[in-house]
Amino acid sequence: MTESAADAESPTTNKGSELMPYTRSEQAPPTPPVKTGRPIAWVALVVTLFNLIILAFAAALTWQFGLPYLERSGARVDGMRERVADQVRDLERHGERLASLEASQGELTQGMRQRDRSLSGLDERAETLESAVATLTTRVEGGRRLWQLNELEHLLLIANERLQLSRDLDAAQAALLLAEERAAAMNDPALFDARNLIASEIASVRNTPRVDRQSIALRVSSLIRQVPGLPVERNVPDAFQPGDARPPVEGPVADAGRRAWNTLVEIANKMFVIHRTEEAVHPLLPPEQAYFLRQNLILQLETARLAVLQSDGANYRDAVNEARAWIERYFDTDDRAVTAAIEQLDALAGERVRGNLPDISASLDAVRAVMERRRAP
Repeated sequence: MTESAADAESPTTNKGSELMPYTRSEQAPPTPPVKTGRPIAWVALVVTLFNLIILAFAAALTWQFGLPYLERSGARVDGMRERVADQVRDLERHGERLASLEASQGELTQGMRQRDRSLSGLDERAETLESAVATLTTRVEGGRRLWQLNELEHLLLIANERLQLSRDLDAAQAALLLAEERAAAMNDPALFDARNLIASEIASVRNTPRVDRQSIALRVSSLIRQVPGLPVERNVPDAFQPGDARPPVEGPVADAGRRAWNTLVEIANKMFVIHRTEEAVHPLLPPEQAYFLRQNLILQLETARLAVLQSDGANYRDAVNEARAWIERYFDTDDRAVTAAIEQLDALAGERVRGNLPDISASLDAVRAVMERRRAP
């Protein structure tokens, strides 16, 4: 309103200007009507009142809701203060416990140091014991290895004994197979050559032709059982039969002489048997002694059977040939049983009772060489 009044009073009251005479030609243009400031004032008043209402409403809300919240916040703060105080007291107690634990830790540390010293002594003792155990283990392993080598050597000895002495190829092969299994289980590089030799010896024993000595021995035994039924050649008379007698002498002297002669002849017949033959003379036993002929033949056949079981080819052939000659000499060759016995002896004479055996001693020598190296210091 002041500005409007000033504007209204400005044409008439201008202190800095001089009054000029009024002329119609120099008259100023008409000024537009000036508006008053009352509407703006009313708007300001309404805004102010509205702000006051808002402030009053906010104050009411603060009074209604803020005070209880502040009261609750204060209660919470008091509770928190109490909990803080409790926590402080707990911290003090934990501090006391920590101090006691630190003291206990110091004691434990000291005890641990003592235990460390004790453990160091125990470690030294353990190292000593470990070295002793290692030494003992080495000795035990060496003894165990030597024991296994002794077992392997024993199996190879059995194989050589069964092959060379008994000529039992199957038993020798079985012993070699067991030796090969033992050598493979040992897994010792030092036995490589020995294992190679064992494999070669197994192959050689397997490829060696077998001699059926049992069959030959059974055939000889069958022939022995036939001997008691073989007839002996009867070229010796049972009793001496004199030829043409001289004419008897008549008279008493003749009777006495005849009786004396007859007595002498009877005595001579009991002591001597005289037989003349054109054939070759053979040492024969009397018929009642034929038992000894058969027993001698049985002994010859028993010798042949024993030679078969022992794989003795030379003695076997000699015994078979001698038995055949004995049958031809003292038994009746015209009898069919005697002829069959001679044929059987001829067949047996052609049998081979001894074969060429392989040498399986190389593997045994190789194992013994390994044992000598192991025993050497």
